Amino acid sequence: IKANTSRLEPSPGVGDTMSKESGAPPTSKDELKKLSIRELKTRLTESSASKSDVDSCSEKSDLVDLLYQQCQGTNQTCAVCYTEGIQGVPMPCCARETSSIAYCEHCIRVICNQSESGVGRCPTCSKPITIGVQGKVEVGTSLGRCFMCRQQRTIVDRQMCENCLLGSLHSLRYECNRCRRWQVIPHPMWKYQERPDSFTGSTWACHQGCGDYTTWRIHHEDLDKIPNAECPESWGRREAWLAEIRQRSLQV
Repeated sequence: IKANTSRLEPSPGVGDTMSKESGAPPTSKDELKKLSIRELKTRLTESSASKSDVDSCSEKSDLVDLLYQQCQGTNQTCAVCYTEGIQGVPMPCCARETSSIAYCEHCIRVICNQSESGVGRCPTCSKPITIGVQGKVEVGTSLGRCFMCRQQRTIVDRQMCENCLLGSLHSLRYECNRCRRWQVIPHPMWKYQERPDSFTGSTWACHQGCGDYTTWRIHHEDLDKIPNAECPESWGRREAWLAEIRQRSLQV
């Protein structure tokens, strides 16, 4: 008995999107961009994409992103809660086509809902992210003059930039490197400390006796008041933050 060696025809669907040159399914967004809007919508209709998701795409690039996401299938694992078989949320801040890191929608929502402003931090690049009107992850890009520092910055909430908002929520005590006195500073100076016990590379005005701009370090009793998500990566508290998100994600 001879085995049937005839070529099996692929079933219609997203995987049936063929490249004209190679005859293989598109593996990158560059190949999908060559399709017309009509072809993209047709492929999405044949896939598992919902009509509301397709209708929410206002640009061709949105259709490409959605179709590429569908092509990846649901074989990813969330890097936060470790749930398998998810379809990773497109991250506009640092996502790459070749990246193996994925996050589920639920964990991203938990991250954003941690703050009153609804702005969280990307677990990969730490850029500010939020959930937009159409349910997509967006990067904070609203430029304006910060109410606190009076500089042109990305405004996050309360008419303040990210650092000024963070400092207003966490006004902590710091030790001056020169006079060794303590002072409450409404700015996240800890971000400029390589280690929790090292002094900052940036300066702030000392009003305790120096009358000059000096370097600082966080009071040891205030270390636990700093959110793990906001600590410098060199402090080694990133995993503790992800563990917090993981626990909240499982509880919600």
